[in-house]
Amino acid sequence: IGQVSYYKLIQMYAKILNFYNSNGATPNYCTVVDWTGTVGTVPTATEPAATVVTTAATTAATTASTTAGNVEVAGTQTYAEIVAASVTLADAIEANKKMSSSIKIGTKNYGPAQYMYLASKALIAINGGTTSGSASVVALAEPSNTSETLSPDNIYLTEYVKLANNMITWLDNNAVGPAYVSTSLGNMDYKMAIYMLAKILRYYKNNSALPNYCSVTLWTILDGTYVSTGDAVFGNDFSSYSSYLVPTANCQSTNATIKAAAKTAMKYTGGSGCATPTTTYQAMWNLEKYVNPKLTYDSYYDTSRGALGTWNAKMGNCCDMAHLAVAMARSLGVPARYQHGYCKFQSGLQTGHVWAQVYCGSSKGWKIIDWVSGSNYLGYKNNTTITLYNTYAALPF
Repeated sequence: IGQVSYYKLIQMYAKILNFYNSNGATPNYCTVVDWTGTVGTVPTATEPAATVVTTAATTAATTASTTAGNVEVAGTQTYAEIVAASVTLADAIEANKKMSSSIKIGTKNYGPAQYMYLASKALIAINGGTTSGSASVVALAEPSNTSETLSPDNIYLTEYVKLANNMITWLDNNAVGPAYVSTSLGNMDYKMAIYMLAKILRYYKNNSALPNYCSVTLWTILDGTYVSTGDAVFGNDFSSYSSYLVPTANCQSTNATIKAAAKTAMKYTGGSGCATPTTTYQAMWNLEKYVNPKLTYDSYYDTSRGALGTWNAKMGNCCDMAHLAVAMARSLGVPARYQHGYCKFQSGLQTGHVWAQVYCGSSKGWKIIDWVSGSNYLGYKNNTTITLYNTYAALPF
């Protein structure tokens, strides 16, 4: 809030300790005004200059300098410079799978929190129709820890503009980057929020318009540190199958509803061959038996509902049923993937078809889950594959 006068600092401490004396606890905040607002005169020149206390922003500058390596204490950059830097930053994150500690905008170097502030300012201005202008930033510290509980999907324009406003408000009030940003998809890691801003402004640079949406995923997926654990692992080390363990936009394996339903399904003991699971294979058998009777086939092309929408509606086509199977398995820590082929059905129909496979460990291997027919079960589908087109970690259609 600015420099605190020597005399005002003394008064502030006195007020805080007086509150403590009366209430047995220190206050959540202390209101301060200009010293002239207290005594009605400007402090005299005899006030010891050396005792003026550093502001929160100056303290943040010291922290930022230490952690990010010689970043600017403050600066002003044009929107054009911020947009150009965003292209470089987004490209670098995708190439290096990590966040830069120093981000060059124009001729100056800024910390990630300062970039977040400047990029948010530029984004809001551009969305409001102001494409020519500048934004200023003070020193901002980096968060000591970050966290995420995100279900990967798209963040649409109205929301990402709102998030930019929220980031500015947070940084103005706290002088340090947030550990996460709250979104409709869950808590977005600080670094992913910065990457999102960079991608949006890169799109603007390339297309002269803001995108309708920006896709986001877990930062730990992007940087390669994602670890999947779950109730159906049973001692298996599935780490070498990491590409078949991550959530995607239509495979919402980190979604709370999907996780709860999958956990219920894996312990299901009411169907043929079901038992309390002690192996991954048994858990997947139970899951298939529990879910299959609850679903109704719906005829349409490609993905429409995704895993969560399919579970909520209890219906879908082969693509969406495969999304649900893959998401449920992955939510339990079990590698799962998609297969796409040209198949012949018992009715005689020959057409393209998608189904799921789950990996049940080295002794059982990959097993089919195909919920388009109630007569299918784990490891078996009653349609015949004439031609296998491809196997996917993420279904592209």
